Amino acid sequence: FKQKTAYEIVDCDWSSDVCSSDLVGYIKQALAAKGMYESPDPAKADVAVTVDYGMSPPKSRIEQVSHAEYKLMPGALRSVVVRVGTTPAGQPIYQTVVVQDPSQYVYAGDSIQQISVVTYEKHLSLSARENKANLDNGPAQEVWSVDLNSEGSSHDLRKTIPVLAAAAIDYIGKETKGAQTIKLKEDDGARSEEHTSELQSQST
Repeated sequence: FKQKTAYEIVDCDWSSDVCSSDLVGYIKQALAAKGMYESPDPAKADVAVTVDYGMSPPKSRIEQVSHAEYKLMPGALRSVVVRVGTTPAGQPIYQTVVVQDPSQYVYAGDSIQQISVVTYEKHLSLSARENKANLDNGPAQEVWSVDLNSEGSSHDLRKTIPVLAAAAIDYIGKETKGAQTIKLKEDDGARSEEHTSELQSQST
């Protein structure tokens, strides 16, 4: 690759709800972060970038979840000597009484519950091939490709696309033999969220 690589985006349904939104800008910004710019003339683009994305039907599974159980225990009984008065001669009078300490909750063990969990798998695929317009003969060669997957309870693809696009930055432009597959956990997206913040700052 040259330091600056011209591209055109092909094979993306721009009429869809996701691609027609501003979120497609995250994909272009991710490409720009690796020194790529959108060619004003598709015929002069160095590579053709294919974008594919989507979400699987909901998947349901049963998980076992443990919960700590606590029970309220009465306080201990103990004897104490207290002053209850004085004699006519002024001497203190003491008496032994039984008192109870405050009640408190104590750990009683774990209970196991079965719950139904519904998850959705979201994916974003980016691949780049040599621009056919720049080839004298032969099929266009794939230069790089990356597949990103995220699975979790959210079914909002619009919120997931920016995270997947941000996670793709480290892999865009690297020569690959076949696609690199990156799996993300929706609860462990700290690094992707950091990249997403960078992309948001670029768009302002």
